[in-house]
Amino acid sequence: MTDNKKRFICGGCSLLCDDVEFIVKNNKVIDTYNCCGRANENYKCHDSENRILKPFIRENDTKKEISYEEAIEKAKDILSNAKNPLIYGFTNTGCEEIFQGIILARKLNTYIDTQQSTCLGVLNNKLKEYKIRPIKLEKIKKKTDLIIFWGSNVSDLHLRLASKYAVFPRTGQIQQGKESRTVVTIDIRPTPTEKIADEAYYVEPGKDKELIDALLELNQGKRIKDKKIAGISLKKVKDFYELLQDSENKIIFIGPGLTAGNEGYKVLDSLVKLANEMNIDLLATTSDANTYGCDIIMRTMTKYPFAVSYKNDSPEFNISKFDITKLIANNEIDAALIVNADPLARLPFQAAKKLASIPMIVIDHHNTLTTDLAKMVIPMKMTGVEIEGTFVRMDGRIRVVDKIIDPPEGILSGAEIIKKIQNSV
Repeated sequence: MTDNKKRFICGGCSLLCDDVEFIVKNNKVIDTYNCCGRANENYKCHDSENRILKPFIRENDTKKEISYEEAIEKAKDILSNAKNPLIYGFTNTGCEEIFQGIILARKLNTYIDTQQSTCLGVLNNKLKEYKIRPIKLEKIKKKTDLIIFWGSNVSDLHLRLASKYAVFPRTGQIQQGKESRTVVTIDIRPTPTEKIADEAYYVEPGKDKELIDALLELNQGKRIKDKKIAGISLKKVKDFYELLQDSENKIIFIGPGLTAGNEGYKVLDSLVKLANEMNIDLLATTSDANTYGCDIIMRTMTKYPFAVSYKNDSPEFNISKFDITKLIANNEIDAALIVNADPLARLPFQAAKKLASIPMIVIDHHNTLTTDLAKMVIPMKMTGVEIEGTFVRMDGRIRVVDKIIDPPEGILSGAEIIKKIQNSV
């Protein structure tokens, strides 16, 4: 087979870059162009030693390979016999999987949650609550002259955000690229993103709201008596406020660092107020490729973004009761179906320990900490690599991420597996 260079949409993160190119030879990605390191790793690991090729179940600490038919039947038994199973994951795979997951949760009268509940779900929910529509990345590229990364280390989260859209492009009203923009980072410590910043502000942990409230006071003409705000000198705070005032088109890219902790909602209330008063665009930088797709499908089918219970037939939303961490803490769940997610690596230690103690069925394509401790593992195709999938970009743009190569023989998609479990319940 000859080399075949084609352009595709990348499903490596929620940027969904549309200019990546691959050289495929003998059903293997041998080279990439316009691909960041994260995407490179994703596309070149499809045939790695870490790949899951056969369903297996653990019995007495021993892995036993089984057929898909046996795996579906055993998954049905575990989920049907559990009083309160949890269906969880989805933000790294296509909308097709979350669609089937919701139907299964409804059929089992049980809980469904996504990684949003432990990441930027609070932020997305708040922006929707205030009816703030995400600005398109192309508009940022052409018009935005003040770029603020707040609690968002995009050098790790979205490696091409600065080069493709936010900082370096020369186009539209931004003819000189970086020289026509001012870049600001706000975080609790230095980050790699700071290397491209003109100004860096270090906020004391948990005091972001103090800084936002001070900016609101300055905008309302109030006098501030404190010499330091959230660990930043008053002079620097005033300098930052003047940057906001002087900029015609400004955006804050919000990361998990801003919403961490129990005060997340209060911080966002103040930030949205500041954004409205000073005409600032807001955009969440979620690392998972399809966080926004999950949000849209969940809202369309359940009216809620995550942390949904079907225990009383109709969907109910309660982030204080039905998200994965609260369900685990309250000993509410006795089994879990986890789809293309690694909660044992993400959750706090005690929550992860408790989750590992119940029967976990994991649908995934590569081994993770969660698959290593699961009762049963069912392999799936890599969505956006081995099968086409529908994703939603961080700014709400729907994209179809194409298939690039063929999957290993006999492997099913995540949506197919979940649907088979549905039909057997």
